[in-house]
Amino acid sequence: FREWVKIAVDAGATDIHIQVVDGGNGLVTMRVDGDLEPVMQERKGLFTSHDVRNAMIAAFENMADLHSNNAGTFSDAKSMSCMIDERLGIPNIRLRFSSQRGFYGPKSVSRILHSEIGAKPMAFEKMGLAPSQIEMLERAQRIESGAIIQSGVTGSGKTTASKTLIETHPKNGTAAMYAVADPIEYLLKNVHQIYVQRDLLTLETAGQKDPYSEVIESLMRMDPDLVDVGEVRDQISARAMANVAKSGHVSLATLHTDSIGGIINWLTDPKLGLTRQELTSSKVLGFNSYQALLPQLCECAMPQGAIEDYLKGLLDKQKDNENIGIRMFVANPGTSQIGRA
Repeated sequence: FREWVKIAVDAGATDIHIQVVDGGNGLVTMRVDGDLEPVMQERKGLFTSHDVRNAMIAAFENMADLHSNNAGTFSDAKSMSCMIDERLGIPNIRLRFSSQRGFYGPKSVSRILHSEIGAKPMAFEKMGLAPSQIEMLERAQRIESGAIIQSGVTGSGKTTASKTLIETHPKNGTAAMYAVADPIEYLLKNVHQIYVQRDLLTLETAGQKDPYSEVIESLMRMDPDLVDVGEVRDQISARAMANVAKSGHVSLATLHTDSIGGIINWLTDPKLGLTRQELTSSKVLGFNSYQALLPQLCECAMPQGAIEDYLKGLLDKQKDNENIGIRMFVANPGTSQIGRA
């Protein structure tokens, strides 16, 4: 398991997939630039089902952070989850491990998280955001109360963007900032982070509050300026996001949606339980954003000016040849680079 993770990290992968497939085989792939490819090209990622299952067991039972796994032993028949950090033995790398049962056997997916302490957050410019978009995010950082919601599909970089928004906040270091997470994926500078395992909530126990709600309520007595409530995925977290905002503080949350318009629809869905009247009050919605990842140009891309110079030189050399014809297509006017087809 450790060897496969090292290969994936060196390849710049975001996730590593380990699964049992048909015929008693195991398949190990990694997501690089949005596509899945074999973790070992010469083997096409193929191993025995025994190999991949033992790797999943080792990851969950032997490498999991203390109290982060949702069960004591790995099971093929249940959904398993944990965080893997120091026991992985790879500097500055953490994993968010999840597994699911399947017809042929279990499959696990581990999100690769870079957690170098003291490392600078990824700048908004490096994310590829336009100046007008960066200006809106910087305006959102200046609001005094309300909810800042960063939405997108799974794997669209919401958590990375949230880290940048918090660590580049003009009041980072001079304001009381808290984060409640399940799990803690990134260590945030100048933020008091609290881990709550929301998968083990005792919602059905009469007279007993769930741990997540208890933490949120206690934070209201901790003189907060900003509270990152984590992913909004149920009525408890949706209510926490709204209550923090209505209390005159800034609440930061992520949300799984497929469009900017889907934010309100999902928040008012019965599963989350907020009302449109509540959301349209002056103190709740401070800033809504939707983000999606787009493929980057390949490394062979040339600056547009260099391409123009090349074409001009080619035309000069062939100026006596009347049969030459050159076409140039630019997908988006104003783009600085053109990839080689």
